[in-house]
Amino acid sequence: MEILYNLAKTAKLYELKLQPVMQKYDLLKIEIDVLMFLYNNPQFDKASDIVKIRGIAKSHVSKAIDLLYKKGLVDIMQDKMDKRIHHLIILNKANQIIKEGQRCQKEFYDVFFKNMSVEEIELIKSFFRKMNENVKEELKCMHSSFMQ
Repeated sequence: MEILYNLAKTAKLYELKLQPVMQKYDLLKIEIDVLMFLYNNPQFDKASDIVKIRGIAKSHVSKAIDLLYKKGLVDIMQDKMDKRIHHLIILNKANQIIKEGQRCQKEFYDVFFKNMSVEEIELIKSFFRKMNENVKEELKCMHSSFMQ
């Protein structure tokens, strides 16, 4: 239970670090999350990527993309080969938001990894990767047994 409690506190700290950017640019948490995800992961530029990788509900991602589109922060481009696929493109208007979001992310990581050696940081990252894989595998098993 301690791990879950610490993860919840960590998520809260991350949200609080991003709060000034969200307020300044009138963004919802899901909007800044999607925008930063797209910037930090340019190889994943589809809504389905965000849903799959971040584990955010499809309806929330869809709402965030719609809001970001209406605010002129992202554009949606149809794939040239497969018209069913739509790519998300960050527009120049989002550059300052992303810059400030990156600063907030750096502040978060500076706090999160404070007083840790490079080796300790790599060990933590390794543990989290393994835990994530364990959870994903269990969810996949539970989902498939639930569907039967």
